[in-house]
Amino acid sequence: MAVTNNKKVLLALSGGVDSSVSALLLKKAGYDVSAIWMKVTDDASPLAAETSAKELGITLTKIDITEEFKNIIINDFCLAYHNGRTPNPCVRCNRLIKFGKLVTYAKENGYDYFATGHYIRRIGNSIYKGLDPKKDQSYFLYDIDKDVIPYILFPLGEMTKEAVRMIAKDNGLTAHSNKDSLDICFIPDGDYATLIEKRYPSASGDVLDINGNVIGTHKGLASYTVGQRHGFDTKLNDKLYVKAIDTEKNTLTVCLHDELNTSSIKAADVSMLADMGDEFEAQIKVRYQARPVAGTVRINGSEAEIKCEDTVWAPTPGQSVVFYKDDLLIGGGIIL
Repeated sequence: MAVTNNKKVLLALSGGVDSSVSALLLKKAGYDVSAIWMKVTDDASPLAAETSAKELGITLTKIDITEEFKNIIINDFCLAYHNGRTPNPCVRCNRLIKFGKLVTYAKENGYDYFATGHYIRRIGNSIYKGLDPKKDQSYFLYDIDKDVIPYILFPLGEMTKEAVRMIAKDNGLTAHSNKDSLDICFIPDGDYATLIEKRYPSASGDVLDINGNVIGTHKGLASYTVGQRHGFDTKLNDKLYVKAIDTEKNTLTVCLHDELNTSSIKAADVSMLADMGDEFEAQIKVRYQARPVAGTVRINGSEAEIKCEDTVWAPTPGQSVVFYKDDLLIGGGIIL
């Protein structure tokens, strides 16, 4: 990251080790750093962010967006599950909240840049994978408005998590020992089914094999996603996985593991951060931790058809399929 003195930066500060070290690195690089913390749920606490801001000697602005977050992110998440899809709320939040609302806030309040603790690199007006393959978070940013990219700083893009923790410890930051947050921020216990059931109560129904025969029962469609192996009872002893969710008939269709392999994917709501034309070769990822496979992408308006050279397992409707050219983030879309 180039040193740029006297530039004002607004940093999204959760109080975790990543955002705290990002603030520290920006200060050491000569930036004038301030922080912002968002209250997104009723039980969210700013204590960790307040602690980090005090230790770092930076001002902290706190904003309450619980209603907006509920309307834009949580309600959309629940509705997607109700419709038999498996959404990725982080993708939507990055576009509309973190790199939407907060970037706008930064610009309107005289900041030159907006920064986060993501493990991502920005080079010029392009987004690249973070150098630590275990922590790279570029997958979640394919849908941001590309016009905001020049205003974003990612201090951790060329670092490993181990190095970040060491910096925090060496500089006496309380956050050095904080555990990583692995769950969806508004479902810290991972129990998404209960959240959905409160809005859209579901009922038990039939589990079908791929020929349409009833072989068991499920406990309510909100509890399932394509590729899931547990949570339903069948008459068979085979290890079966969810293949399809039919909300109109209230049924799950299940199959054997290898019957979820495919080399063809369709996507909607395609967003492109790099100009690649209507057809291009790319590395394809169908989920955050998936191994990328080579393939060809054909764009038709806001939709895409993807042909992979190798099979991918269980591309899940509602999740994101993301395109790369080596480490360059090209774009992506929502799996149909």
